[in-house]
Amino acid sequence: MESEDDDELNSFDIKKSENYALPFFDFLEENIDNSSKLSKKLNKGISEIYSDNDLFILSSEYHYKTEPYYQIVLRENQNGYKITPSSNKVLDAYVVPICLTMAKIAGIPVLEWGVSDSQCPLPSIIYGINYYSDSSKFEVVEDLNFSKVAVKKVTHSGKYPFCFQKIPSNYEIKTFTTLFGKNDTENPEVSAILKKIYEVFEIPVAKIILVYCEEKYYLSSISPIDFSRVSSEEEGVFKAMAKIGMKNGKIRNFCR
Repeated sequence: MESEDDDELNSFDIKKSENYALPFFDFLEENIDNSSKLSKKLNKGISEIYSDNDLFILSSEYHYKTEPYYQIVLRENQNGYKITPSSNKVLDAYVVPICLTMAKIAGIPVLEWGVSDSQCPLPSIIYGINYYSDSSKFEVVEDLNFSKVAVKKVTHSGKYPFCFQKIPSNYEIKTFTTLFGKNDTENPEVSAILKKIYEVFEIPVAKIILVYCEEKYYLSSISPIDFSRVSSEEEGVFKAMAKIGMKNGKIRNFCR
């Protein structure tokens, strides 16, 4: 049974910006130069920022049944404001086959892909599809022997299916940390893809994995951020954006 304190906590008026702590930005400000500590702490840092008629929930990850995910669901059942990201968008973004399907419909380039429980074309990038799977983790299989080992790993010895993405022999896998679809890259093609991904999935804080091949970039997955792998340039961008976001509690100027 919920206590009166629980009711009070879960039913405050989200228009009152003074009710919002900014742990996400606080962690960035205090730990940006020590990313190993940040990666351990940030998953507990959830910020809520009200802007116009929207409520943005910021966290390093939003996986199903995590605290940030339940925070999203809670807010979706209060007051009728638009919550970003929505629980539906989170589920769509983090399940690789669904992500690729939605991306293709929206015109975001994706590689030829499929779902299997045993075999895949070579070479391929493969992702697990199960309750425990993490869309930031993948295996690249280029020969039959390693393929058997990798498939066994991502399927938990054949218990679950996996998603494969067929790649050519010459390719590069590149990751981009984004805040509201923005990154410090100067590549206009990448910038356009990252912006489009945010428009479709509305994940404010994300790691985007792209495959570069045949002179073109393709979306491979959207995943939580591991700040121990964020470049120093990306750290600077995040820190600058955090300062902007803390000003007056407004974040609309990030999104442009």
